[in-house]
Amino acid sequence: MNLPPYQKTRLLHLGLLIFIIAAWLTSEGADSYEDLNHFDFTVHKWLGMGVVLFVCLRLFYGFIGPQNVRFSQLLPYNRSRLQLIGQDFLNLITFKLPPGPTHQGLIGAIKLFGLCLFTWMATTGTLMFIWLEPGKEATGPIHIVMELHEIGEPLIPLYLVLHIGIVIFYAIKGRDLWRKMFFWQ
Repeated sequence: MNLPPYQKTRLLHLGLLIFIIAAWLTSEGADSYEDLNHFDFTVHKWLGMGVVLFVCLRLFYGFIGPQNVRFSQLLPYNRSRLQLIGQDFLNLITFKLPPGPTHQGLIGAIKLFGLCLFTWMATTGTLMFIWLEPGKEATGPIHIVMELHEIGEPLIPLYLVLHIGIVIFYAIKGRDLWRKMFFWQ
């Protein structure tokens, strides 16, 4: 696939969006794994594997992708990067757009939070995919993995509120980042 880097980035983002939302929306049905008819669990399980695929692609892209989407842009690894987060937060409180790039500062921290969250969910979900036997109660280590997976569930809406909220804030201030995502501008 010989697409420009910005289109690859948007396809990754779109794949993450679709599979994460779909897996999250079907997560209540995942409790049906103990039932003999565990259709809802099976749907959630396979949507989760879609999340795993796109998370793995995004992690790989974080090392070899364009400079603006690499992990080096997201990580607040020094004092000036940490100060950017505080400065961006103060700018938002005063209803000003953060002055820096959209992959650093507070926005970078939000993106990093999401990437860590979905890597966590993908890892624990993969372990359950491999070891959880539908139709039987989870015990032992797989039960612990299941509990660890469930820790991430309430964090997903928090991430979505933060991520979508910042996009809406940018749109209100005249920078329609969402148009780039959905209309490839």
